[in-house]
Amino acid sequence: MRDIDVDDRRVRVEFTPTFLGCPALDVMRDAMADSIRALGAEPEIQVLLDDSWSTDRITAAGREKLRASGFAPPSPRAETGAPTLVQLQSNAHRCPYCSSTETRLENIFGPTPCRSLRYCTSCKQPFEQFKTI
Repeated sequence: MRDIDVDDRRVRVEFTPTFLGCPALDVMRDAMADSIRALGAEPEIQVLLDDSWSTDRITAAGREKLRASGFAPPSPRAETGAPTLVQLQSNAHRCPYCSSTETRLENIFGPTPCRSLRYCTSCKQPFEQFKTI
């Protein structure tokens, strides 16, 4: 989210997608509009493409929410620098289910361009790792 403005019964939301060609863009826009309508307001959803998105925009609370939902959040760039293939292949990514770092890269390409598929050798759970962008 870039900005949210509430004016009487209208809610305006501005957001920037993770990728310009994100295949989930319409789904995200519709889900936000449906949630706003469910609260009794009229939605106005604006997709802003004037600024590139970075995983550094995810707050600590947002990273924890991703983890609680079964996704391994991306590491902040300040910790890792620009992502490399070696980093993606390392076992430094923490499992969102058991917190083990005994994980391995299964596929660098997940269901969307911003995620990779990983496997935890401790709890035997597959999970998706958000890439650092």
